[in-house]
This record gives sequence, C-alpha cells and structure tokens, in this order.
Amino acid sequence: MTDDYTPEKVAGICEIPEQDLLTAVQWMANTPKMVSTVLQGFYQSVEATAAYSLVNSVHLILGAIGKPGAGPLLMAGQPSAMSNRETGAGGSYPGYRNPHNEVQMRDLCDKWNIAYNDFHPEVPKDILTMMEQAERGEIEFMWVMGTNPLVSLPNQNRSERILKRLFLVVQDPFIDTETVSTADIYLPASMWGEKQGCVTNADRSVNLLMQAVDPPGEARSDFDIFVEIAGRIGFKDKDGAPLISFKKPEDAFNEWRRVAAGRPCDYSGMTYDLLLEMGAIRWPCNEKYPKGCARLYENLHFWTEAERCQTYGVDFLTSRVTAKDEYIDPKGKAFLRPAAWRQPPNPVTTEYPYLLITGRVVYHFHTRTKTARSSVLNGHAPEPYIEIHPLDAEKMQISTGDLVEVLSPNGRWEGVAMVVDTVRPGDVFIPFHYGKGVHAANQHTWYARDAVSHQPHLKSSPVAVKRLSFGAPQGWLLERLEELNGHSIMPFAARQYEGTFNREI
Repeated sequence: MTDDYTPEKVAGICEIPEQDLLTAVQWMANTPKMVSTVLQGFYQSVEATAAYSLVNSVHLILGAIGKPGAGPLLMAGQPSAMSNRETGAGGSYPGYRNPHNEVQMRDLCDKWNIAYNDFHPEVPKDILTMMEQAERGEIEFMWVMGTNPLVSLPNQNRSERILKRLFLVVQDPFIDTETVSTADIYLPASMWGEKQGCVTNADRSVNLLMQAVDPPGEARSDFDIFVEIAGRIGFKDKDGAPLISFKKPEDAFNEWRRVAAGRPCDYSGMTYDLLLEMGAIRWPCNEKYPKGCARLYENLHFWTEAERCQTYGVDFLTSRVTAKDEYIDPKGKAFLRPAAWRQPPNPVTTEYPYLLITGRVVYHFHTRTKTARSSVLNGHAPEPYIEIHPLDAEKMQISTGDLVEVLSPNGRWEGVAMVVDTVRPGDVFIPFHYGKGVHAANQHTWYARDAVSHQPHLKSSPVAVKRLSFGAPQGWLLERLEELNGHSIMPFAARQYEGTFNREI
C-alpha cells in the first residue's frame, strides 16, 4: 500500500511542500529518540482510529518504543480520561477486557460474583448512538454525570431537541450549566478538593487526591450518589448480597485492584498508603513491579495474544468486528495496520465554501463551566470569535473586530472576527467553549463519527461566512491576536487595525 502514496501524492493531500515532508521523514529516520503526541485534532475525526494506528506503526517500524525518550504519548481532553478508559467508563469493559472473549468475561463475572449465564456482554453504546436511539424513542431516560453535553456534543440544535425529549438527570457541581437547564432532576455534586479518589495521568501515573474541605450545602460526591442509588435500585450478586457494597472510596479502589489484576492496567500492588508514600505510581503495579513500571513494552512484547487482547480487530471503514476464529494470533507481536486515505465527510460546497474547525483556547477548559468564573482567565477570551485567514478576509472585506455570521445546514453563529494566519486559506476556526445559541460552534458540527472509536467528527464542517457589521477590536481581542502572532503584530495585522480604527462605525 505504501507504493500508492508517493511523497508527491502525500504532500498534495496534506497541502504541504514535498521537500518539507521529505525533511520530516529524514529527521524521524535518523533520530535515536522520538516522542509523538496527538490531541483532539486526531481523535475527533471519522479517521481517528486509522490515523492513530499509523502513528503507532511509525514508532514500531523505527523501533521508537519501549525505551527512554521514545514512544507515542496519547493525550486526552479531560484530566481523568485515562481513568475512564481503564475502568470501562469510556465505552468498554474494565481492565481493557474483550467483550467477545468468553474467558475474559467469565473472569469479570467471577470477580463481581455474578452468574455468567445471567450476564449478556455486549459492546457498550457510544453517546451519539444513545442520542440517536433516544431520538427514535428507544431510550427514555438518561443520567449525565460531570459533563455538559448540550455544549460539547455535535449538532447542538439536534442534541438539544433530543435531550428535551428524555427524562434527564444531571449530576454536576454547578446548577447553571446549559445541560442543567434541560434537566428533570438535578443532583448537586462536590468538586475536586471536596472529595477523595484517584485519577490516572496520560503517562499512567496514578495519584491519590485527598479531601481538603467539605462540599457546600447538599452537594455530595459522585461516589456517594452512585453508591446510594445503586443501593436503592437493589443490585445484588448471585448470593443475594449487595453488588455495590462500598462504604468509602478506598473500598472501590480495592475492588478495582482485584478487577484490574492480570490486565494491562494492573493495579493489584497499589494501596492508598503506597500512593501517599510515593506521590504517584505508574501501572502496572504488581508482584513483578511492586513500585510501578517506568515504561511499557521494553521487551517489545504486546497484549495481542488471542486470550489476552482487548479486541480481535475492527475494520477501520465498516466497523465490522473480527471474530475470534478469524483472528491470526501474533503471540505478543504487534500489528502493522495499513489504512487508505479518504476524503473527509461533508466537503465544502458552493453554498458553504469554508471549512469550520472547532477547538480549544488556552484560557478555557471544555465548556467554560469553571474557567468562565475566573475573571483572570475569562478576561483573556470573554467572547466567542472566529479566526479567518487574511486572504479570505480580504475577499469578504472582513477586518479584525468586525461582527461575523457563520451559517451551516445545522444552525447560525455570530461573533467577532480575528484576521490571522494561524488558519489556512479556506479554513476558519471557532472555539467550542461558548454556551449555546448563536455563540455555540457545535451547532454546525455533525453526528458523523469514527467507525471504531465512535468519536464525533468535530473538526471539519462546511459553513458560509459573511460580515454583519463593522467593529473596532476590543483590548482582549488585540491581546489574543498578538499571542497568536508570536507576541509581535505582523504587517497584515497592523494594516487591519489601521483600517478598522479609521473607518466610521
């Protein structure tokens, strides 16, 4: 397959000079160490799994893995995202277990003391599949914990219509989030510093966070709420005992140590006392690694054996799962999975000629639930804005500070323009942090998603852009523009300022 992708062809696809591509290849081929990291630009795409598989393949081919200064570092958008994936809360099973492997599922049932014959393992539904099922009336109840999907989900107007159809319970520290406004029941939850528990970093470091203060009012920790509701529902194990018998967070952690034992994320050797003593421990932590393991795959042995692997493989294009009897057991060796390049979905059209990219800015986290309350952080980016390349801005007669409208088949956005060359011609960028209605970038995105990971395709939506009115840039916008230009106003930006200030508003 590599023969089909000559440097000339790849450079054309990526819209970069061929010589730059060749230089990057030479650097990677000749360096003794290489660390790569990718963020939401990779994950939030219909090609997310294929793209990251190729990143892994480059490291495998170069031998840049399992040794100091080498390896792919997967970064997530949430502080405890790694914890969610390990425990199965990200749409899988605890300990990276394979739902299509009876041995692994029976092992899980034994650890939970539930009868395997009463257990029906299936691949958990991703959030967009659940939203589509709710839209069809197949789901009537949804419980949202610690997130603000009315802002973060794609196609916001559609998502809002669906959420309003459901009986919705929202568990959140803040009563004024956008999703809480659609809730039938609100459960006030405590925040970091008001509860105890562990989080895992992207480098597998586990930290124990201790409670510093009591939560205010009637707020309770997510753990306490979860345990009480489980008790009220009456979940039982096969002996009739409560399935969820935790009294304190350490009880849940000790159960997790048992469930994770023998899996890649083995916590069996960790204790609260050891975490407090060491400050942080990288899994696996067990008899072989009593103080944790600095790095994985030093012996180039991977979790690919038929009875140990998390998956037998999934087709990148169709999401068809490889059956166990089709699986070719590499016995600990790694796979190299080729992937052909495809055009992204929803290409630009004559009616919608620009490609919208959504993303984050350094001053805000996710849906601004907390950062908007900080006057220091919010002061640097208090309003939504759109980044437009100077060539496009010139064609549309848009200057920095002008009020701009963005239209798509899904909705309408408006905000101030920032003319800057941090985007490519033909692309525009809008931070997704800002609420709902005309300020929400995610009203333009779609429910398209990766066939394997089911991550939404949030990074390219066709839109139309036009100026609504002239405007003088506010101070925060000028400061933000200087930051994007490397703390120096570029000549085109200076011209934009001059033109804006000299116009009659």
